[in-house]
Amino acid sequence: MGSSIDQFLKDSLKVEPHPDKIRIVALEEGITLLGFRVFHYHRLLKRSNARRIAKRFEKFRKLCNNSKMKKEEAVTNFEGWFAYAEFTNTYNLRNMLMNEYNDLLSESKPKTC
Repeated sequence: MGSSIDQFLKDSLKVEPHPDKIRIVALEEGITLLGFRVFHYHRLLKRSNARRIAKRFEKFRKLCNNSKMKKEEAVTNFEGWFAYAEFTNTYNLRNMLMNEYNDLLSESKPKTC
């Protein structure tokens, strides 16, 4: 970083950036922050997070089929992830997972999935 920027951060804001964690990038590249890819006008979910939640739902399905997980636990987990994903441009992914989730919960077993 430029020396005038470094000096401003140190003097005015009392902040010293980590030399390995700061870099200047073009807006088109976006930045990774809290599991999102943040661009100038939109946010995307990192691909690894989308794959992880798909695997997690499959795990929930297996646990529910074996009566090792209660329906309430699956609902809580799904709703938490869904709220997180709503901050991004993931309309199609959320709809696809919502359909799978509804299929999971529509089974007729009481108290378990």
